[in-house]
Amino acid sequence: MPSFYLATDLLYMVWPPARTSPPVVMPPGYRLRLYREEDAAAYCALANLDGWQDTGWRCSERTLRDMLVRVLPRGFFLVEEIATGALVATATARHRPNADTYDFPFGGEICLVFVHPEHRQRGLGRAMTAVALHRLVEVGYPNIYLNTTEERIPALRLYFGMGFTPLLYTADVTERWRAVCVTLGQPFTPELWPEQAEHWA
Repeated sequence: MPSFYLATDLLYMVWPPARTSPPVVMPPGYRLRLYREEDAAAYCALANLDGWQDTGWRCSERTLRDMLVRVLPRGFFLVEEIATGALVATATARHRPNADTYDFPFGGEICLVFVHPEHRQRGLGRAMTAVALHRLVEVGYPNIYLNTTEERIPALRLYFGMGFTPLLYTADVTERWRAVCVTLGQPFTPELWPEQAEHWA
């Protein structure tokens, strides 16, 4: 695995606007709330457990400040474990029409979805993705997307299961999605997937 991902390594998935957003189901024992300024240190500690530093991003005072510029009002979500008050999951909905390798006209991004390793496989990743999606739908974004890589197999399985669709913006990306589908046991149906984000506008 490379020490960081280039922009061309990213895979994009989009949310078909005609599809109904999935419900936000919070597992028992957890509480959903919005980010507060005093959460900065705990948030970075959680985010940096995830391993996203291999993408070239690591949470720090500077990178968090830069990220907050794009986050929608009421679009920075946290989950607390009720018993301990510890932050265990997060996601953001942010304005980002210009992604690393592709432009999404009037685009909104679901990004930085993290779940503490000790709290995975409980439905928190799905809940956080869904709540960020709901916020972007509520605002009225015509193009909603997220990015990932081939290595994030659990995340890819989650996104397919929720109804996100691969974006085929190059022939190379199409072949990469073929390999992903083989790994996941997911039908490879490129004829049903968009080749440009504008198709969803």
